Amino acid sequence: MTKITPRRILPKHKEHTPYFNAAGKRVPSVTTILSRQCGWSKDALCGWNNKMGLKGVDVKKYLADKGQI
Repeated sequence: MTKITPRRILPKHKEHTPYFNAAGKRVPSVTTILSRQCGWSKDALCGWNNKMGLKGVDVKKYLADKGQI
């Protein structure tokens, strides 16, 4: 007789690492802020990233430059 082992159901998405500010307070992610404030989905960010890439822009360098306050 064959023994059937139940499968463990894995979550579809991994939870991301929480973000904290310098004071140790947990802060929302960029996608959470955009979805709450602008009604944008993550797809909007993916579209922007693709558009910048097609223009030949290195998005990581672009964001690092724009992120300097």
